[in-house]
Amino acid sequence: MEAWEPTEPPRSYLLFSAMAMLGAAVGRRAWMDLDVHRIFPLFNLLLIGPSGIGKSTALRNIACDQLIAPLPEGPTKPMVITGKSTKEALHQDLMVQPHSLILASELANMFSKEKYMEGTIAYVTDLLDLAPARIRTKSGGSQVIEHPECSIVGGSTKEWLQEMMPSTSTEGGFLPRFFIVKEDYKYQRIADPSRLLSPRQRVNLDRLRTKVFRDFLHIYTAADGRFDFEDFEASDAYAYFYNTYTAETGALSPFAARAGAHVLRLALLSALARFRSSIGVDDVKCGVALYKYSQRKLSEVIVPMSPQGKLMNKLLEALGQEERSAITLRRAMRNHCGGQEVDKMLSDLERNREITKVNDSYRRVNV
Repeated sequence: MEAWEPTEPPRSYLLFSAMAMLGAAVGRRAWMDLDVHRIFPLFNLLLIGPSGIGKSTALRNIACDQLIAPLPEGPTKPMVITGKSTKEALHQDLMVQPHSLILASELANMFSKEKYMEGTIAYVTDLLDLAPARIRTKSGGSQVIEHPECSIVGGSTKEWLQEMMPSTSTEGGFLPRFFIVKEDYKYQRIADPSRLLSPRQRVNLDRLRTKVFRDFLHIYTAADGRFDFEDFEASDAYAYFYNTYTAETGALSPFAARAGAHVLRLALLSALARFRSSIGVDDVKCGVALYKYSQRKLSEVIVPMSPQGKLMNKLLEALGQEERSAITLRRAMRNHCGGQEVDKMLSDLERNREITKVNDSYRRVNV
């Protein structure tokens, strides 16, 4: 994050994009064994934010181009797959190189509702479980990828994701396999980055970026074998989170069910980034803190796909971070519904303690 301080994307985008690249580079060469389950550092990431906030900049221009692209060519270097693709075309790419990074600047476009894209979400959902992937050919045979080793990173706006993604993407377990990070604003605005730093500052920055890649290359080269908890303190910290964490709303329950796997994956990436061969209590705390950070705004992204759920989400957007009167909210919603329906939704939200009434105005409880 320090190496790319003079850039505009939110800092969380930079951090999680780099972690996703580290997971994609290491692949199956490091893992944590949980009896019948194995946790690999392969990290599926979805950045949510308004257009122009810096999603593609963080994923492609900084993380992928600066960390993955310069890696030495070889069988362990992940192949980067970009662009919209059918499941058959994607399968052919993975037959050539199972160790791959799928980079989707707009995730909803890659898994949209067109008829020829039918089955892609189901195929990729199975693929992300890292189980053998199979496709039947027209001649009646089958092509099997025995050990898929791919992760998906992408971005989307909240509106595009909710409109373009099929409603089954949540219930079927596709989106809950992603680590979702939502931000609303750029970290900073820089009109001319070339004039921001003095020549000496630029030299120091280039040295720091060289060190970042050198450390990344060292982890990529050295990562090998099984990880375990360093001691009982680390395993107890994870067990406490796993047994006590619950989602706030029903729509988030599929995501809460995968909270433990996300935290372990983040903890494993933390241990790798610290040049450790086991997961310590600091790594577990890091994983929990980063996971809880991502959950703060998840309810704004994952809304019930019913018309009423989308309408209520629009009302919360109109309320924003300020105190607003019922009259102001009725005016803001007049293109979507009538005043009586707005009042009913306000009562429901107040009853659910998502908003509170202050004098004649309403505000979000979490503000």
